[in-house]
This record gives sequence, C-alpha cells and structure tokens, in this order.
Amino acid sequence: MIKLSSARRYAKTLIEIAQETGQMEKFSADMNILRQIIDNIPEFMQFIISPTIDINVRKETVKDILKKHNINDLIINLVLLVLDSGKAKLLPYICKLYQELEDFYLGRVRGLVRVPISISNEDLDLIKQKLEEKLNKKVILTTEIEPSLIGGIWVKVGDLIFDGTVRRQLEILKENLIKG
Repeated sequence: MIKLSSARRYAKTLIEIAQETGQMEKFSADMNILRQIIDNIPEFMQFIISPTIDINVRKETVKDILKKHNINDLIINLVLLVLDSGKAKLLPYICKLYQELEDFYLGRVRGLVRVPISISNEDLDLIKQKLEEKLNKKVILTTEIEPSLIGGIWVKVGDLIFDGTVRRQLEILKENLIKG
C-alpha cells in the first residue's frame, strides 16, 4: 500500500524549498515536466521501480533524463532520494500533491469545464472570470468535449459542481414527471 503521508511530506518539503529559494515558478515548471514524463512515458515508472535493474543504473539514467529537461538540481536530488529509499512509486503522488499545495499557497483552484462542442476562448474567459469573482481565487480551467451532454455546460471547481447541461435538465424533467 502506498503511504500518501510520505508523498505529502516530500511535496511539502519541495514547496518550502521553492519558497525559501524564491524559485516557485521554476519548481512549478519542473514538477510539471516531471509529471508529464511520468504520465506520458509508462516505461519511465516501470524502469525506476524495477528491482531487476541496479539502483545505481536507475539513478544515473533518471539523473541524465531530468538534466536533459533542465530540471532543477534540488528536484533531481529529491527524486534520487525517493529512489534510494525504495519509494519510487510515490513520484506521481508527489507531483500531484506538489501542484495541490502550490495552488493552495498561491490562492488558486483548478476546474474542469465539460461542453458538448468546442467552446470559444472568449466564452471560456468569461466562465473563468465569473468563477474567480464567485470564489475570490484565481481559477485555472481545463476543458473536455463530451458530446453526450447534448447542450449546455458542466463545470467542476474543487468540490463545487455547476451543471447547466441539457442532459441534466432532461433528468430533472423526467424526475418531476415521475413524481407527478
């Protein structure tokens, strides 16, 4: 079982170092690169957790890969420490928790917008502006196209869900008709 408390400690330590050294933006970009490597190259995680490959070979290879991506030495050292301690499976969680902590410290929230067809940048900016006004926080949105929504928009920010889709309206209408 993976202990997320360890991942949280690693992420918190990185945030503190980033703040102390004034490198929040650099650490943020580097952690995003690390997360993309982990998410987009499945062989990376398979390689670093493999017990059949010598730990020194894994460490040198990881160090070379991260150096090629211009990752900060402090982050590289943390990754190597995680490998040394046999907790390489924590890396995806460390990246995710780092982003969550960074958002918290910077007063940001992330949201997801689902629409049945592509949405214009102007409309997305308007949604973002309204959410920022309502939440008093900076909002970072990602969009997904989901044709099954039929029409309207579905937005999730943190624990809040705003469902203005035609599909939802039809569900409500159905429930009301059944109730009589």
